[in-house]
Amino acid sequence: MKRAFSLLVASSVVASIAACGDSTSTPAPLQDASIAPDTSTTDAPLPDGGGDAAVPPAHVTIAGRFARSALPLRDGAWAILTERPRSIRDPAALDPDRALAWVGANGVIEGFAQPPAGRALLDAVVHPSGEVTVLHASSEGFFFGRYGIDRKPKSYFHLVDPAIVSDPPAIGPGESKSPIEEHAHDVGRIAADDEGVVLATRTGRHSVVAYRVAFANGAYAVASRTLVVPAHPIYPVGLTGGTYDTFGQLDAHYIVHVVRGASGTAWVATSHARAESGEMVRAHEEVFGESLVTDPDGLDLFVSRIAKDGTRLGTSVVSTPNDDQLFGLRAIGDSAYAVGRTEHWNAQGTGFDALVARIDASGVVNVRELDVDRGDIAFDVAGAPDAGIVVVGASGYSQNPHGASISEHSTAFARWIHVDGTITAIDVPNGPRHNEARFVLSLGGGSHASVTYRIGGMHDGPGTHSADGDLSLLRADGFVMIGRGK
Repeated sequence: MKRAFSLLVASSVVASIAACGDSTSTPAPLQDASIAPDTSTTDAPLPDGGGDAAVPPAHVTIAGRFARSALPLRDGAWAILTERPRSIRDPAALDPDRALAWVGANGVIEGFAQPPAGRALLDAVVHPSGEVTVLHASSEGFFFGRYGIDRKPKSYFHLVDPAIVSDPPAIGPGESKSPIEEHAHDVGRIAADDEGVVLATRTGRHSVVAYRVAFANGAYAVASRTLVVPAHPIYPVGLTGGTYDTFGQLDAHYIVHVVRGASGTAWVATSHARAESGEMVRAHEEVFGESLVTDPDGLDLFVSRIAKDGTRLGTSVVSTPNDDQLFGLRAIGDSAYAVGRTEHWNAQGTGFDALVARIDASGVVNVRELDVDRGDIAFDVAGAPDAGIVVVGASGYSQNPHGASISEHSTAFARWIHVDGTITAIDVPNGPRHNEARFVLSLGGGSHASVTYRIGGMHDGPGTHSADGDLSLLRADGFVMIGRGK
């Protein structure tokens, strides 16, 4: 039986982190050593033809902001999606504090692209042309912004969707009609679809909707709309103490992830609600006639495939016997990889293992766990030249075994899982306090000995309680580096 995620629901749960040490139990074995991505392609090529010639200097540091993702631009330049840690007690905590950093080929930060006043930056993608689309959000819903290859803004678009309130099941009295989730605004993601995008969002009804949005003649236009998850109850969660939502646990059950496969299929992934009551699974059956097979507690991940014309192709359930939590999604070839963590509960709070699940083009799921050091979490994955994968994340942390407080100490990691199941490490530098590797991008190379990866994330970040008595400790720096395969 899985242990439910113990956060504050309404007004009851643990506030402080328990004293935690290394687990004395035998590490759980890896589940499936045969997991491997498609061999036909790995990550998309760089817009300028890329390869090693487009690799910027070996290390970039971003003061005061950590790095969430990176976009390779023309002539070796990069755009880095950055974030400043924000207190969960801040009235503005509904929105993430993100900005897009423009980084030259010499590794120098040349400026930041900020969202308009009253809006938050959620995500960004680069197109084959080298132009960039950003996704903004506010209580009014979702907005696209377009930057030309000169990095100057060129168009803006507000997505308006009146069908949200008429989607099945029928809206009930008092149910939210908001175009965006009201408990957290960080609930939209985009994937590049040639010069357009695929957008996935969560509404005030907690439903999930995906859109294909074309871009032509300087304007965005919605080409298709797909209801991915029907409206169902999700109850807000919080902490009775603490300052920082380490790993973004509190909002993880609202966040929607989206990627586009090589042939154009879109994948949309969501996690279970923290106070799981089976409502989402029942809504799928009621609206789609789709019976999702979950474990008894329903603490699973859900990945839906959507055809290029907007047709739903089905939902795959990623399930282990434990509490499975989603923190990222990546397309490699025509498969999607859902990553996060799964919990093997222990009294020390170190039982989390990184979780990696491949969902192939037909929806078949292949799950693997990765035990690095004490508590582990995976944030991203990239393809490797031997048809294996490189997984990045954070390890070495502990979590209150009866709550959600995470220790200040953690280390960033990168592991190459070869196609034969063997594992090698890719060196990732670590700073003081809390460290995370948030993204990994394959930059090419002729063999495994020469393949390089762009890896980025957080150094010197806070744990849940680091800044409880001193808000100056609510800080983090970003790093972006080159990791080389071994």
